[in-house]
Amino acid sequence: MIPAYQEHLKLLLERLPKLGFQLTKDNDYTAEFLGNDGWKIIFEGERYNHSLYGLWLVHTDSEGHTHEYVLWLLSRAFQKIGYEGYSDATLDGRLDWLEENTDKIFTSYRIYGQAYNELNKVKN
Repeated sequence: MIPAYQEHLKLLLERLPKLGFQLTKDNDYTAEFLGNDGWKIIFEGERYNHSLYGLWLVHTDSEGHTHEYVLWLLSRAFQKIGYEGYSDATLDGRLDWLEENTDKIFTSYRIYGQAYNELNKVKN
């Protein structure tokens, strides 16, 4: 990971193992964490504006379909179906929200999938 994202990586390495995720890939702009249940969390830093980054959750279901969720949009999908989204847009705040909603996110993805897809269509 380039120096601009070292603090982000350090925070991810502190927090994600507590949720069952281990670092599997680390290069200049991307860090990938794999959970015991097959979910992935991917951090990707922006190459030209080092204050920007994205955080994705990726899951392949039992039918072989891959589902990718951008964390900020997933938070909005949660709000749309009556759950709480994150209020602190920092990486630490996003990880707090992820930790608080672990059960809903990783075991009930079909519940929020439709709301997420509807929001994603509007954004694209």
